[in-house]
Amino acid sequence: MASVNKKFAVEKGLEVGDDALVVDADGRKTGIGKTDPKFGLDVALTANFDGIVAAESVGIGSTQPGKDFDINKDTIIRKKLFDANASEGTNGQVLISTGTGVSFTSQADITTNAAGGTKTVQFKGADGKFGGADNFVYDTSNNRVGIGSTIPEYLLQTKGGQVHFDSQLLDSNKTVGAAGSVLGADASGKSVWEPKGSEISNVIFVTENGNDENNGLSPGTAKRTVGGATSIAVAGNVIRVAGGIYTENNPVLIPRNVTIDGDDLRNTQIVPTNVGKDLFHVTNGTLIQNLSFVGAANTGAIIAFPPEGGQ
Repeated sequence: MASVNKKFAVEKGLEVGDDALVVDADGRKTGIGKTDPKFGLDVALTANFDGIVAAESVGIGSTQPGKDFDINKDTIIRKKLFDANASEGTNGQVLISTGTGVSFTSQADITTNAAGGTKTVQFKGADGKFGGADNFVYDTSNNRVGIGSTIPEYLLQTKGGQVHFDSQLLDSNKTVGAAGSVLGADASGKSVWEPKGSEISNVIFVTENGNDENNGLSPGTAKRTVGGATSIAVAGNVIRVAGGIYTENNPVLIPRNVTIDGDDLRNTQIVPTNVGKDLFHVTNGTLIQNLSFVGAANTGAIIAFPPEGGQ
């Protein structure tokens, strides 16, 4: 039964007080604060352990833990929580599964599977989850964006449907078009706002800030010289020369039935480059008006018929 200084043996049962300590020797169960222990150690009161408690499985709120540590109750963690690398993490990091454990990781390093097709832009759906926009893609290899196009060939490419702008549209000069303006292109192909008058196809414009590589069909895409304008002029065209100084590679041949009209007689000046040569060679139906000529003393004739005959 009992041996002094050796051990304390209970063969059938032991009760201390009404329910302070109950030992069921047959069932190998001990209750503290309980008269009908259900487990090997069944404690109904608050317990304190100063040493280490070892157990194969631990259940909190679970009498049959499904894993080594099974929590089935609300939990407050007041101390540090360490990952599989014995790291407590830093502010802003989150715990992720590594497959064999957990690890603290910065949120910026977290990647997940995206929805939709390759390169589709992700969005937050009505259910709060990410979705993939099949008609809106971003190609990271060339920084191109496609709307309606899954393989954009340009920096921004739209395909199908309609595009609506309810805001100001700037051209390549960062300029907002005036009322009635149309969007055209300069000699380099960049967009420029042009006056509505550019719709007049028989007028060729010449300005000081023009470029002879332009088509000349609007003030925004004007030619730089009168010679540049006459090189593309055909019968019935009017060459409109804005106020300014224009140095010409003379002689300048004016085609048949073409008019050259300056903005102002005093402020629209033509300067010949080649000394001793005529300035303008005219043909039938040519009209020149509202221009003045500089350096005429070193020039042949201001206006003459071409020596080889008219057109």
